[in-house]
Amino acid sequence: MTNETGLEEVYRKQITREETPDIIVTHSPLKGFLDSTGVTESHLGCNALLAPISLYAPQYVIHGGYGKHKLNKQTTLINAAICNEAYDPVNKPIVIEVIKNKDLKKENKKLRE
Repeated sequence: MTNETGLEEVYRKQITREETPDIIVTHSPLKGFLDSTGVTESHLGCNALLAPISLYAPQYVIHGGYGKHKLNKQTTLINAAICNEAYDPVNKPIVIEVIKNKDLKKENKKLRE
């Protein structure tokens, strides 16, 4: 990325506490999470995504690659590609269950009462 600071501003405007999406789908993974090539130790993810996603905690962030990682209590990172780098379909599909944030907030409120 040539201007990660500018990208972070864009993401912060698009992802807000009031309008936090349940799922974010992006091409790039977060920097340092499921973003290594397997060939080298370098990480290819995006720094600009980390702050707004950590701050607003959508349920899922889905991107290329394969695997799962629990970022925090609310957010699971999912690399959902079924194909490898040679475009061979070698990975099983990943199935997720989504609870709408609005419904989740209602459930949490009921639990506190």
